Amino acid sequence: MKKEKAQEAEVNANKEKAEKLTQFKSRIKEIDKRKIVALLLLIVIILVFLFVRRMRHSGHDPTVVDPSQPSSFSGREDMRGREPVTLGSGTFIAGKDIPTGRYMATTDQRDFGTLVIYEPGTKLPEISDTLGYFADTAYVPCIAVTLVENQEIVIKRLEKVTFTPLLTELREELTTGIWEVGLDISPGTYIVSSKDGRLGELTLYKGFEPVGRASLGKGGGPQYLESDTVTLKEGQTIRISHMPAVLFEK
Repeated sequence: MKKEKAQEAEVNANKEKAEKLTQFKSRIKEIDKRKIVALLLLIVIILVFLFVRRMRHSGHDPTVVDPSQPSSFSGREDMRGREPVTLGSGTFIAGKDIPTGRYMATTDQRDFGTLVIYEPGTKLPEISDTLGYFADTAYVPCIAVTLVENQEIVIKRLEKVTFTPLLTELREELTTGIWEVGLDISPGTYIVSSKDGRLGELTLYKGFEPVGRASLGKGGGPQYLESDTVTLKEGQTIRISHMPAVLFEK
């Protein structure tokens, strides 16, 4: 009898040990799952951090959107084979009234007025300049633009503006408008000057942040220089305003 009780007690003890061992293993598995989830989450955070850092270093900050700055940082569309588009005075939407892409905007020699291009969904101008063919005035004969989807285009006091597809090629003379270093002009250090001496502004952007500015022309205030020196880096964007063209000489 005593022997049977001892055996029964031993069996019960073994069962209790087995249950505790099962519970312990279950807890270990749960802890391991939590560790794996935490590790995966940490990896995702590190990858996101590295991606943002890389984008900022390259001049594109995905965490900052400033709609008042040039939109030409996006990839260029292939404009080969495209036909010119002519618009009159009024308000138009890129992607609806005119295909998106890269254009040179011009008007008739007898015409003059204003071309304003807003960033999508805003009233902040990306381009705002007077377009016409009057020498020694504030009017410019052509404006280089990059139209993106849903951009608002406002044409004032102009019978027609012709948007001619603009092919990407390296240049040493840039007109009024927006240009990209590495696509439209080679990186490097240049002496810059207003082609005809007219007063205007050259602004250099890295991503969405202005990093340089040159006020060029003859006969203006002390801030205007007949020539200045700028260093252009790959991926930067150049905005030229109020003067027909800027010469870049090495």
